[in-house]
Amino acid sequence: MKLYLTLQAYVEVADLTEALEEAKALVALVEPLAAIADCHVSRYWKIPEQHGVWLKFSVEDAHATYRTILAVLAADWDLHGGVDDKWAVWNAHLNGPSPLKSARWLHLEMLPE
Repeated sequence: MKLYLTLQAYVEVADLTEALEEAKALVALVEPLAAIADCHVSRYWKIPEQHGVWLKFSVEDAHATYRTILAVLAADWDLHGGVDDKWAVWNAHLNGPSPLKSARWLHLEMLPE
């Protein structure tokens, strides 16, 4: 079964220009770990001072890449799901620091295609 990974990062920044800079910083953190198939950045409709950065990865070993991305982006995550359908959530207020300083929420997901 082919699996894919997505990462959603919500960053608190002043405008789209700053959000694009944060997207570049996030890409620099994860690109050595997995090829990025798609990237999208836009204002988060629910919280106007935040922008969403959405990444879709193309990976050979989704399980290993999932674990590695978790380790690189934060030490503490709320983990959910099963073997091939799982997700992890990181919240800046609850789960400690992340190397992406403007991040307020991260959501990494592994799903079957």
